[in-house]
Amino acid sequence: MQAPDSKRNGSGLGLAVVSAIAKAHGGYATCTLSADGGTIISLCWPEPEHIE
Repeated sequence: MQAPDSKRNGSGLGLAVVSAIAKAHGGYATCTLSADGGTIISLCWPEPEHIE
């Protein structure tokens, strides 16, 4: 996935908000560079407990 216009300006808060939401739910967000020069954003949450 690629942003349609990489020259757009923003507030820079998007990933901070995503990270805060993930943390609030017991998870986390990571950001890494891919081999082709892109960016990989990963969101991880703990597995839900089994509910009977």
